[in-house]
Amino acid sequence: MKDDECAITAKSAPGLIEEKERIGKLAFGASEFPVAVQAYQECLIFLKWLPRKERDKEAPRYMTNIASARFGMRDYELSLGDADRALIVDRTYVKAHYRRGKALAALRRPVEALSAFLDALDLDEGNKVLQKEVYRLDKTLTPDQQYAARAARAAAAAEAAGPLREGEGAGVREAAKDGARPRGEPIARRTRPG
Repeated sequence: MKDDECAITAKSAPGLIEEKERIGKLAFGASEFPVAVQAYQECLIFLKWLPRKERDKEAPRYMTNIASARFGMRDYELSLGDADRALIVDRTYVKAHYRRGKALAALRRPVEALSAFLDALDLDEGNKVLQKEVYRLDKTLTPDQQYAARAARAAAAAEAAGPLREGEGAGVREAAKDGARPRGEPIARRTRPG
């Protein structure tokens, strides 16, 4: 290797990541979304030279930045995919749930969007932006659709918790499948966020 060539090492990677992140932020601010996507993708590439724990901590941030830039490009499917990738790395990353909800809403999938915003709100209850998104969707969805979003979340949580005994949770799972709520079961209306 010649002296003027740059080798990426664990020591040089943080500086390269910082520089690419700076470029991504500037590009995003100037609505140069493809440049921002490229810069944040390069951040992800350079992360592989960092220890796994640090990589796993930082990767969701860059993935959601990519999702945001792709949203700005009106490429909602790819934006959704990037948000989902971030959630694979860290299920508790609030911004990834938010980006997922925004992409789903843009794709005209409001029930799934509401579910994503509610997942984020579970993690950050005081977040006014999330409260407004939930309120906005609650106003546009029918009570059955609101119930379907909440039932799908309950079914996913039950599934993640492990197998149920015979007969347990069947009503929630069925409601989540067909998007309807059981007759006579009220839906709680959210009040306007403060």
